[in-house]
Amino acid sequence: MVRRKQFVLALFLLFIIMGFSGVALANGQGENPLGDIEDPIESIGQFFGWVTLGVSFIGAASLFFFRKALVKFNNASPEMKDMLKSGATIMRKWHVPVGLIAFGIAMVHGVIMFFHETVLEMNEWTGIATLGMMVIALILGIVLALKKKISTGLRRVHSVIFMLAGIVLFFHIVG
Repeated sequence: MVRRKQFVLALFLLFIIMGFSGVALANGQGENPLGDIEDPIESIGQFFGWVTLGVSFIGAASLFFFRKALVKFNNASPEMKDMLKSGATIMRKWHVPVGLIAFGIAMVHGVIMFFHETVLEMNEWTGIATLGMMVIALILGIVLALKKKISTGLRRVHSVIFMLAGIVLFFHIVG
């Protein structure tokens, strides 16, 4: 149980680092964080990539953290538990629509960048791999949303695939 908590914490920190890595790398090189001003198509594509990351993390992945917090803070004050429960209820209601929106934005990012780059290198392959994992997890998520009885095993597979996609996404961003 302790290892699982450490893994979840490490994954959470990875997402935080991943969220700031692109801006930090761009600013470290003295570039505009949104890309070259001379190339607006690439800037638009990168913008959609960052929006995808934000929507995915804040909108869809936060349900995972609300659920974990409810278990972790089981002995918390009633006000804290009510706040976490209401947050989890809101995220549960919006999880599927936000996930679909994030996938749509990721597709727009992928199409723009694919037609802009025209050559598939390692960075493009990691993006394609991430998108492929998103498709698999999205299908599992839709199955979970349509089933009346939720399978914990299927939910775990859904979460693990997205966690693996997050790791591959890290290499896509820094690559």
